[in-house]
Amino acid sequence: MSDKLPIHTIKKGRYKGLEIDSRTRRSIKIIKEVESFYIVDYFFHNGDFYTAKIPKNSICELCGQRFNFSKYNPLVNHAQIRMTLKEGHFIELFELGEYEGEKPLTTINDFVYSIEVTGPMGKSWSLKDAFGAFVSAHRFISTSEVVFERVTLGKYEMNQSPPIKFNDKQLKMALDLIVNRAGEAADMSERYYLINLFFGAANCTSEMFKMLDKIKKTEYTMTQKLLAKCLWRLPFALKLYLRVRGVVDYSIERKTLNEEFAELAQSHEFQNRVKVIKARGINIQT
Repeated sequence: MSDKLPIHTIKKGRYKGLEIDSRTRRSIKIIKEVESFYIVDYFFHNGDFYTAKIPKNSICELCGQRFNFSKYNPLVNHAQIRMTLKEGHFIELFELGEYEGEKPLTTINDFVYSIEVTGPMGKSWSLKDAFGAFVSAHRFISTSEVVFERVTLGKYEMNQSPPIKFNDKQLKMALDLIVNRAGEAADMSERYYLINLFFGAANCTSEMFKMLDKIKKTEYTMTQKLLAKCLWRLPFALKLYLRVRGVVDYSIERKTLNEEFAELAQSHEFQNRVKVIKARGINIQT
């Protein structure tokens, strides 16, 4: 499928004109939308990109996920959204660009929306690149592939929030917002800002909470509205940001992704994939 992937370059900044490393990280592209489903390209699963048919009115649960990039710096986190489909509902995955009249190659019922920084081939992100030098990839990725990338390969501990308190209408709205927000970044030109002008931000955490607040703001108390405005949503306080909004019940205990998928993370399939990656010297961003 890799021969079908378009090449994108950095549009602005110190790396202008350089090719973006989008071999595993790229935003989805909306191909088609009808009343009951979306068709999108670049859904990532099992180490490759697919065309996905995503049914609307199919989400039964949404939760937040986070992990620390370093145990020595617990303040800097990555945050993302996990969405689980209702029983009997599935996302159908097809060979990239080949969905019409074809049977799906496989189906999944659990996926993640993750905004991740990526930049020029061969360059790793650092704080000097935090103000627009790199770009944002708005990824749709299967939860099983998150387990591979972040648990098996990256060795991170992925914490999960209790379910966000959404009704069916709000869950549908969340999916619609997520698909369309990700689709806006399809050309890979959206710049990644840890902090933006006037203390705004455009990162993995800020974008998620902009959508959450759009859905839940009419239910917030005045205090919650003020706190939501005052907090800059830098990528280090997912639990705090959720708690002040009152959208989760933290008396509910939730397993880490590592605990939930311990068997999969240690499976022969995943361990063999790691060996192949290391043997080939492939640098997979984690």
